[in-house]
Amino acid sequence: MNKRSNGISKLKSTSPRTALIQFRRTVYAAKNIRSGITKARAEIPAEYIPTAVMELLKDRMLARHVIVNPFPADFEKFTNHLRLASVDAEKEFLWTAAVLRNFPSELSDFALLREQYERAFITGQLDLAETTIENIHKNLGVSLWYLQNKLQLVQLTQGLSAQKALFEAAISHRDVDIFAGLLGYYFSIRSEENYSYNEIALEANDLLDGGSLGDYAQFHVLPYDLTKISNPAGVVSWEECRPIVDRYLAFLSMAKLQVARYGPTALPNFTRAVRLLNDIKDPELNGLRRVLGIPHTRTDDYFDSLRYFDAYSEGKYEHCLHSIRPSVELTARAAAMKGTGLSDSTLQGSLAAEIVSCMSQVLLLGPGYTAARTRLQKLCLMCPRHSISPDLAAFLERTHDNISNLGEYTELDRFTALAESSLKCNGFGSDRLSLGELGLDDFGIDLARRSEVEDLARPVIEH
Repeated sequence: MNKRSNGISKLKSTSPRTALIQFRRTVYAAKNIRSGITKARAEIPAEYIPTAVMELLKDRMLARHVIVNPFPADFEKFTNHLRLASVDAEKEFLWTAAVLRNFPSELSDFALLREQYERAFITGQLDLAETTIENIHKNLGVSLWYLQNKLQLVQLTQGLSAQKALFEAAISHRDVDIFAGLLGYYFSIRSEENYSYNEIALEANDLLDGGSLGDYAQFHVLPYDLTKISNPAGVVSWEECRPIVDRYLAFLSMAKLQVARYGPTALPNFTRAVRLLNDIKDPELNGLRRVLGIPHTRTDDYFDSLRYFDAYSEGKYEHCLHSIRPSVELTARAAAMKGTGLSDSTLQGSLAAEIVSCMSQVLLLGPGYTAARTRLQKLCLMCPRHSISPDLAAFLERTHDNISNLGEYTELDRFTALAESSLKCNGFGSDRLSLGELGLDDFGIDLARRSEVEDLARPVIEH
């Protein structure tokens, strides 16, 4: 241990210029560029990784080995590539962030279109959802995200035969990415109405038991509960050779899981990794930014959401029934209190209305409790990697026996708290639960006072 520690100390005493010279020498000395990059990024101190990536991308010959296939136009171009060997968690997050920061406009556009797609999908505006997802395809190419969401959408709008035809067409190309085929099979059966969560889990059991590959499969096949992933950085590593959209979503989810599990200070350069994405406009990043003390701009939706929590606290439940925003659980609790569903007639028959109905039945602990829980599991899988999925998973994780256990928030509760608004109503009536109350105050965030929510933005940690 002493010898290894001394070695690390010696590496960290290397000047930036010397470290970069050695990095480049290592890259060129290997039998091929990718092998050289694998060895070089394992050797270089973590703090120099962003600069090393920037230097590699300046060289056109080396750049294509760092960003392999960013936006494949179709599945014929979504081809197989070997990923770089994994490095430690700190380096994985830094390396991926250093790559992603080169696509701020593309990822900002994706974040906006993704939010529009998810909203249209869950509110039953399926024609709009189709138009939006095809805009993503046109502008950003195909990805594992596109494949799983397109299969689910086609299943709902055109039926099983069309969904199977789409899947077969996607994987029919000889050199298609092996995981597009392997994971695509599970995306396909998962979208079928008659496959339950338990049946999918049983079908994928051998794959899910596969160590780091099992984590990767959990991330894609059963996003019902990402906290079952043992190594967040490993998932980021597995996406290294995949499209930029997939790399970004893996970074986003696994960075949240890293903070929820270990706190923001466990990795010395973690804040720096997230800070590299400052030019990406995505509200999904704001929870991380807030916890890490990174300045950011609140969206109008954040401030608007506060009045719904006020309305619920004051017993004005009807004001919370117009939609599932800002919190689907808040809406479900209001519905349970009023004995009604969503008030917007255009949402009748939508997934949003069904989710609220099922959650209300669970909260009421009535005869339909078991069936409602089972259906919610399926509905969660029908919204693959959507922002609502962790909220549903966290809801299902709790017993809803109306016994407050404020000291026992789970990792999944902390994961869902890392959203644009941390004002979740996680199972305790009208209480507003801040990141601090969910156990994240030890990570450098003050508790939010009811009338002074902006205290959430005040960092305690110095960077």
